[in-house]
Amino acid sequence: MKNHPLIVTALFLSFTLYTACTAQDTPSGIGPHPSVDANGNITPFPKGPKELDGILLPNNASLTVDNGLGSRKNSDSGMSNGATMINPDAFTGAPVAEQAPSDSAMNDISAPLPQPTATPQDEASPSEDSPESSVVEAQNFFYFSYDDSASTAGVEQTQFALERSDPVLPNPSWVRPWEFLNHETFTPQKLSTLGTFQVAMGIWQHRVPVPGRNDADIPAEEQSAYDLGIQVKTPEVSKTDRQNMVLTLLLDLSGSMKSPSVQLSESQQVPDLLAVAKAGLRKLPEQLKAGDVVSLVTFSNAATTRLESWAYNGDDSQWQALISSLDTEGGTNLNGGLEKAYALAQKTYNPAKTNRVMMLTDAFANQGQVNADIVARNTQINNAEGIYFSGLGLGSDFNDGFLNALTEAGKGSYTALISTTDAERAFGERFISLTQIAARDVRFRLDYPAALQRTISAAEQSSQVASEVDPIHFAANSSQFFLERFQADGEGNVNGSIKLTIAYTDPITGAQREEIQSLPISDLLNQELPSIKDARMVTLLTQLIQGKITPEAARVEMTELLKTHNSALANTYKKYIETWLSLAQSNRSISISEP
Repeated sequence: MKNHPLIVTALFLSFTLYTACTAQDTPSGIGPHPSVDANGNITPFPKGPKELDGILLPNNASLTVDNGLGSRKNSDSGMSNGATMINPDAFTGAPVAEQAPSDSAMNDISAPLPQPTATPQDEASPSEDSPESSVVEAQNFFYFSYDDSASTAGVEQTQFALERSDPVLPNPSWVRPWEFLNHETFTPQKLSTLGTFQVAMGIWQHRVPVPGRNDADIPAEEQSAYDLGIQVKTPEVSKTDRQNMVLTLLLDLSGSMKSPSVQLSESQQVPDLLAVAKAGLRKLPEQLKAGDVVSLVTFSNAATTRLESWAYNGDDSQWQALISSLDTEGGTNLNGGLEKAYALAQKTYNPAKTNRVMMLTDAFANQGQVNADIVARNTQINNAEGIYFSGLGLGSDFNDGFLNALTEAGKGSYTALISTTDAERAFGERFISLTQIAARDVRFRLDYPAALQRTISAAEQSSQVASEVDPIHFAANSSQFFLERFQADGEGNVNGSIKLTIAYTDPITGAQREEIQSLPISDLLNQELPSIKDARMVTLLTQLIQGKITPEAARVEMTELLKTHNSALANTYKKYIETWLSLAQSNRSISISEP
C-alpha cells in the first residue's frame, strides 16, 4: 500500500506532539524543593516526610499525601492540616544508577535492574590525569550522597520511640537509611589515608535468602549478592586543635517552647522544650576556648539580640545568668529570627575562623514565610568559606521536614534534642562535629564492573550526572558508612575493580582536591565483614519501618543470613527489630499529639 502524503504528515505531527508532551512531563533531573518557591521562600507546614530525598519530580508537579499525623496542637496557634508533601513511592522503577533514589530505593527489588552502561569516553575518569588500574571489563559508575555526615535527627526520634518505657511504632517519615548509617559507630579493620579522609572498603559475598523458597529452586545468578561497605571518616580533632569560631546562637522563645519534650502519660513528668534547650546551652562554655566569639539572638513575635560578641575568659557567670533568665513569650516569627541572626553573624564575620549560625527550635513557625535564601546565600562569602548553618530540633515532635529543608539550603546538619541528655551531648561530646567542617562541597563517585547490577542502595541521592547530586559538607569528628548491594549478571566470580573518588574543597585554603582509591574485587572480598553485617542489620530496621521488606523476609534474613553475627550494634538493632515486629503485630500506632 502506498503512503499517502497527508497520512504521513499527520503521523509525523502526532509523533512530534507526543514527543514534546512526553519530554515536558518526564523528570529530567532533581527539581526544586517543593516547599521552596522561586524567591527562596519556605512555607512551614506540620511535620511530615522529608519532601525531596532525591526524588525526581516532573516539572511543576506536586503531590499531596496524608502522613497520618494531622496538625500539631501547640500553644502558639493551631497548625493547618493541608501540608504539601511528596509521596516517597511516587517515582520508582528507573534504573538505580541513573536516578537519584528516593527513600523507597532501599530494597526496591521490584524496580527494573540497572543496565550496564559503559563509561562514556568524555567521563572515563573524574580526573584525566589520575592513574588508572588496568580494568578489562566495561565500567559502570554513579555519583552519590549520603547527606551531611552530622545529620541524624530521624534516628534519635526513631530510637526514642522504640526505647521508651511504653514503646510505640516510629513514624516512617522519620526513617532515612543514610542518617542511621551516619549516626552509628562502625569499627573498621583497616583504614587507608586519602588526603583529609580515612577509608575502609570491603565486600560481603553471600546468597540472598528468599522466604518460602529452597536454594535448589533459586537460579545460581540470583543467589549471589555483593554487599559493598565503605566507611569514610575524618581524623579526630580536639578543642585545642580545632579552628576558632564565631558562633551565633538563635533560640526559639515562642509559646510552644513550654510544650513537653515528648508526649507521655500524664503521670510521667518530662521537661519542656525550653528546659531541654537550656540544658545544652549551660554546657556551652565547657567547649569554648580563647579566641571564640559567641552571640545569642532569641525570637518569638520579634527577634532580640541578647548577647553580642561575648568572649569566654574562664568566667561563665554572665552566660549562666542570661540562660537562666530566658522565658517563653509569644508567637513564632522564625524568619525574623533568621534575619536578625544572620545580620549579626555578618557583622561579626571573621574569615580566619569558622562562622556558624545554630538554631534551637521546634520549627513550627506561625508567622509568615521563611526565606531559605537567607541561609543559602551566606554559605559562601567572597568565594571563601562562609557562614554555616546547623539546626537543633527540640522534642520528639519537632517539624522535621521543615528544619531539614532549611539545613539543606544552608548545606548544614540537623539533629534532634529530645531529652536534656541529648542536649548536653550536643554541646558536649558532639559539639565539634556539629560546628566544625573537615571538607566542603564533597562529592563521591563510585566506579564498578558493568557485570554487576546495583540492586539496593542506602544513599540519599545518586545519578550518573554529577550536577544532579548535591555536594555535602563533611563534619569533623564524624564518619559515614555507605552500603550498596550488587548482583552479578550470571554465575561465577566477577573480576574488575571498585574505585571510589572523593572530590572536595579544603575549608581553610579553598583548594580543590580529589582523592582516589581503586582496589580489585578479589582484594575486597571478605574484608570489613563485621561492619558490613552491622550496617545490614541497621538498614534491615529502616526497610522494615518503611514497609520495604515484609516481616517474614526480615525474620528469614535475621535467622539465616545474620544469625551468626554478634556485635553490640547488631544486638541493639535486633532488639529494635523485635520490638517493632511485636508492636506491628499488636498494631500499636504512634501518638504524636493530643487530639
